[in-house]
Amino acid sequence: MFDIPEKGKDIVLTYLKEKFEKKKQSPSKSGAKPGVLDNLRKKAQFKNLLLSKSLIVKL
Repeated sequence: MFDIPEKGKDIVLTYLKEKFEKKKQSPSKSGAKPGVLDNLRKKAQFKNLLLSKSLIVKL
């Protein structure tokens, strides 16, 4: 389906690390409850992890 070079896995892993790497930022002061922000952050990290693992499995 896709023409992936020999080092394609390295390219994909590098991209995924840059894209989904956990970035340390101070919590926003938008007035939202801290628990809500933590839940959203955890869900996003879990989805990103599943996406990256599914892409690696397909390679």
